[in-house]
Amino acid sequence: MAKNSGWQWPSLPVDPLPNWLIVAIGAVLVVVDYATGPFFQFPSAYILVVVLAAWFNGYATGLTLAVLLPFTRVVLMEFYWHQPWDPIFYTATALTRAVVWSLLAFMAARLAEHERNLRKEVNVLITLLPVCAECHKIRGAGDAWESLEVYAKQHGSQLSPGLCPACLRLRLPEHVAPD
Repeated sequence: MAKNSGWQWPSLPVDPLPNWLIVAIGAVLVVVDYATGPFFQFPSAYILVVVLAAWFNGYATGLTLAVLLPFTRVVLMEFYWHQPWDPIFYTATALTRAVVWSLLAFMAARLAEHERNLRKEVNVLITLLPVCAECHKIRGAGDAWESLEVYAKQHGSQLSPGLCPACLRLRLPEHVAPD
């Protein structure tokens, strides 16, 4: 069995972010987009927000941002800037971005869901104790097999002896009330 070196694969946390934070980040990006004008475009910043929203809060949140953010630029082009382009051009660009960003949001949400499931499985596996089926010794640190009593003492636990009902009927039938 391979030894654990203590190093773990780095990953993003999977706990949800507050929705107000995601909306605030998106709003800041829209304000910066408005302030920089129609000629300076930074869709990679929008992609980051969409992917993080999908990762932390699921596909619905990521999809919402993937659709709304590109079309805020259409609104800015149409109503606030004196756009130098044809409306069909910037609407088609926004539609293309919305589709691509929706796919990225879907992939990020699926990956985050997979990461959450893996963490649950790892947490279950960490709590398992390898016990010998024959002598009931437990494999501890360094692959050393220790008796249950020694293992419990080392880990600050105490054992309380007892018999389950089936073993009690088998070993001490005279102490069991008849059914």
